[in-house]
Amino acid sequence: MELIDRDGLAERLNRLDEALTDPLDLILVGGAAVVALVKGAEATRDIDLIRTTGFDKLSRSPEGRAVIALSESLGVSARSDGFEVYLPERWRERSREMSALAGERIRVFVPRPEDLAVMKVFRFHAKDQADIELLTSLPDFDIDLFRTGFLDALHASIGHPRFPAQSFMMVWNVLQPDRAMTVEGVLESAGLTSTPQGAGLRGQPSPGTDGRSPPGHRGGGGRLR
Repeated sequence: MELIDRDGLAERLNRLDEALTDPLDLILVGGAAVVALVKGAEATRDIDLIRTTGFDKLSRSPEGRAVIALSESLGVSARSDGFEVYLPERWRERSREMSALAGERIRVFVPRPEDLAVMKVFRFHAKDQADIELLTSLPDFDIDLFRTGFLDALHASIGHPRFPAQSFMMVWNVLQPDRAMTVEGVLESAGLTSTPQGAGLRGQPSPGTDGRSPPGHRGGGGRLR
């Protein structure tokens, strides 16, 4: 399987930049975004993008369609709108511009590491788990933004919430063993279900006489908030 690093990513984006006549904003997601954020990371040849209005305009002219054909030959795909359903609310406002990958006409953006990690929790294939490890190792990774972003995305998600909740629990408990979670606690924190009274972390009774956590307590019931 062909892999690319940050230099390989920059080379492909530069070739696309050279073919453009008008400005174009790119939003990288998936492994390409991890490569952009994490030094030494590698990803598969596919460079996934969230579709922008600039790409929509390209499809309206023969010259633009030629650029789209070139982008696809380079592995650059703007057909990844499905990724956006796994990203937290307001992720675009938090996205980062990657000036090192920009060209004369291209501007390159990526979601914050915390938002990418949320997306990868929902997918949670082996490569996603490896990418989560890379993202969470970044020195500026905000664990609480990751937590709230996942809870918001889980609450708005379509499908059975228990599977992503379990994936998040596994990641969270490695990162925050002193604040370990249960699946039920994750679901309750997202407002999707209630933990049975008295069921706390790993089946232990929750603090407080009524089975609820006292104000400010982060552990009882395995809740995140």
